[in-house]
Amino acid sequence: MTRESKLLKNTAIIGFGTMCTKGISFLLLPLYTSILSTEEYGTVDLVNTIITLITYTLSIQFEQGIFRFLIDCRTDEIKKKKYISTALLTVTVTLVAGIAITIPITHIAHFGYTKYLIFNIIATLYGSIICQIVRGLGNIGIYTLISFLAASSQIAFNVIFIAGFNWHIEGMLTATIIGNVIATAVGFFSCRLYKYISLKHFDKENLNELLKYSLPMVPNTLCWWLVNVSDRLIVTYFLGYSFNGIYALANKFPSLFITLTNVFQISWSENAAETMNSEDRDQYYSKIMNQSIGLFSCCCAVIIAALPLAFKILVNESYNDAYYHILILLISALFHTVGNLYGSLFGALKHTKYIAKTTVFSAIANLVINLSLIHFIGLYAASISTMVAYLLIAVMRHKEICKIIKIKYQFKTVILSILSIIISSISFAVNNTLLTIAAIAATALLTIFLNKDMVNKIITNLKAKFTRKKI
Repeated sequence: MTRESKLLKNTAIIGFGTMCTKGISFLLLPLYTSILSTEEYGTVDLVNTIITLITYTLSIQFEQGIFRFLIDCRTDEIKKKKYISTALLTVTVTLVAGIAITIPITHIAHFGYTKYLIFNIIATLYGSIICQIVRGLGNIGIYTLISFLAASSQIAFNVIFIAGFNWHIEGMLTATIIGNVIATAVGFFSCRLYKYISLKHFDKENLNELLKYSLPMVPNTLCWWLVNVSDRLIVTYFLGYSFNGIYALANKFPSLFITLTNVFQISWSENAAETMNSEDRDQYYSKIMNQSIGLFSCCCAVIIAALPLAFKILVNESYNDAYYHILILLISALFHTVGNLYGSLFGALKHTKYIAKTTVFSAIANLVINLSLIHFIGLYAASISTMVAYLLIAVMRHKEICKIIKIKYQFKTVILSILSIIISSISFAVNNTLLTIAAIAATALLTIFLNKDMVNKIITNLKAKFTRKKI
């Protein structure tokens, strides 16, 4: 199997489960927005934001380190045991210490959801690291399964707890815990990870390797968090929970796009690491970067073009103020995707310090712009600062990676990508039904034209499989 075929296959496997659950979750927006008030939606979003921050810190980003190093030792059972044992035991120690600090702080702050916070942190942290261990071992099918189980069970219990039991905030937080626990248990036992865990396999040398790779990712991830969600804290503080609920709803649409691109990103990070020492590395990376940026730009354009219709169907009118923020946040998501594509190349090179450097700089810019503008333009300060931050990451990483890897972009790809975004943005702003339909058709055709080689390859593979089955 060629590198491209493997990349395409892994993307398809991961994508099927991920997009099914994400699609169902997206279609449940009418349920969430009709039952939960903007204030309740904003509260849930804020609690999840705090959970994410604490989890990022306590994990010391070992989930990223363990994934990268397991790729290099898939045939060495002793090394796998040492890396996995060292990572899990270290994270367990940081988790216990973190919880011991978190509980009194939440008590002092009169935080009303402490038990949900603690159980979510435990479930999320172990769920994340188990997922990356499974992925690092090369069990892409099981990784997809547990990701699907986490998302689907969370969705199912959300519906049961919110619509059935009328639990509202508590229901959504409980559903997240259950989803992560189910996924962690399935991943742990299906891959028999217990056979890799032992105190005697704890290794200081492996710990140092993991720390060297992962520690620069801690400020990087925290700054990603700042870029992604600090605006929600600022919005809540200056404008209130209701405005945060509107902003959280606006982020649901770009999150769908980011989920789509992350499906590829998961496969790409592994593929890039495996290809790093190839003789045709630069040519291969140039080809994949051109194809992926062209594809994702056009997909983003199609989503923007379809939004006027989708918004009316999926969103309760009490959330109408979210509409124009979605366009800004979707373009931000595209910049976010490009930055992550470059980030995978730095990860493959094990140059994690530069990943952190670019993210720290953009996080500072995000905070400065947000705090400077929120008194003047309100909620738009959050969406605009996010877009600027992601753009800075993409530009800085592009400039730096081109010093190491010679990536050549095709003029056609760049021009048509920009054109598709312009067409869809005009249609979005005008918000006319006929123009919307025309924009959807135009951007869809541009997507097919720009990615015709990929489309032809997929069709050829499907024909070949169909023919074999028929015979």
